[in-house]
Amino acid sequence: MGRAIGTALGGLGLGGVTQPSRWGRWRRPIGPGNKRCVGAGYGLPSARARVSWWGVAAAVGALWGAVGYSALWENVPFAPSRGFVVSVHGTLVLLPVRIVLGAIHFVEAHMAGHPFSFTDNTWWIGALAAAVGSAILVLALLAVRTGMAVARRARSARPRPPPP
Repeated sequence: MGRAIGTALGGLGLGGVTQPSRWGRWRRPIGPGNKRCVGAGYGLPSARARVSWWGVAAAVGALWGAVGYSALWENVPFAPSRGFVVSVHGTLVLLPVRIVLGAIHFVEAHMAGHPFSFTDNTWWIGALAAAVGSAILVLALLAVRTGMAVARRARSARPRPPPP
């Protein structure tokens, strides 16, 4: 109970009340009587938020899928030709949408037995393409980070020659 009250009062800036630091240890607030904590990382954490690589990968992947959907259905920001769509570059640029369209084709051919009619209702394809693009980049980041961790472990496990 004392910590909860100390945290509540410490948030109000009342001197002499203990506050949690970034690492969860309880310290007295920085002030004239406690100069040793100045510059040591104690006190309130920085107001600046850290950027997560996972969040960046998810956001860029969602943008990738949404732009691909926009290019195929709304011809914005460019109007792709048939030759571009089937080329290697077009496949990479439009990969999330192509995966969604392949899944729709699979469901039409093997489960429903007839083609679907999406004349006025295609917004969900864009949302699904954004989710697929996000998943692709998050999985790619996971693969890169795993590969780096394996390489780091393998490098540290090598026997080192004795110093001369």
